[in-house]
Amino acid sequence: MNAHVLSRPEGPAWASARAVPSMPIGHLRRAEERQFATMELAYARHGGLVGANEAAWLLRRHAGQPISAIARWIGEHRVVSFTWQARLLVPLFQFTPCEMCLRPGVAEAARALAARCDDWAIALWFAQPNEALDERAPVDVVALDPLAVARAAHAAGGACVIAPVAQ
Repeated sequence: MNAHVLSRPEGPAWASARAVPSMPIGHLRRAEERQFATMELAYARHGGLVGANEAAWLLRRHAGQPISAIARWIGEHRVVSFTWQARLLVPLFQFTPCEMCLRPGVAEAARALAARCDDWAIALWFAQPNEALDERAPVDVVALDPLAVARAAHAAGGACVIAPVAQ
């Protein structure tokens, strides 16, 4: 299987290309759009995606300072977040629906991947089938077996191997 290995780019996160630099820019945009579609579909099965402000609003009943809590969790890689079209998105799979508590396994996996992956690659890792999880996506497994997801992230060794998305 052909795969792209992505690593954290140097410089500010908003300036990162998030793709293999040898591809023409048109191919990069199409690849990124396919990757986003993969994430959007996977995350839709588990609550979908919301902006960081919407995530803070959902958290308002459960945290004294919801904006600070979300910002801290993002900065500490305790939650998965990524930027799409200048909007910071937060997948809801990582929170329990009623209490908006962080699900076990997500922070451990995200931190393990954050050592060498950017936010986009981490979000894509959660959305794609994973060999260590019997070809199930971590987003589909984390509520049932958070330890398996954390182990899969550690087994990745911090390398973000992203399988190509079908065209």
